[in-house]
Amino acid sequence: MWNYYLVQECIMNQKWIDENGSNWAAGRVECFDSENSYGYSNREYALIIDGKDWNKFDEFLRNFSSTSLHSLDDLIEYSKLPIVKFKV
Repeated sequence: MWNYYLVQECIMNQKWIDENGSNWAAGRVECFDSENSYGYSNREYALIIDGKDWNKFDEFLRNFSSTSLHSLDDLIEYSKLPIVKFKV
């Protein structure tokens, strides 16, 4: 069974904020295979999303599990949230 967790890692400096605004949250989705993780994530997806979507996406992921690993785009689609990803 795959479980997903959102971990915030805000490594945005003032220059980045000046250029892009302060309404972004940065971090990663950690994907754990409950049968084979040994306490470590099996897969991680980095993302920067609009800060207003962060807590809602976190709540969705904590309540979502699957029998197979899903991509970040699939997880966003399944959440049905209007998530805006920052274009790098």
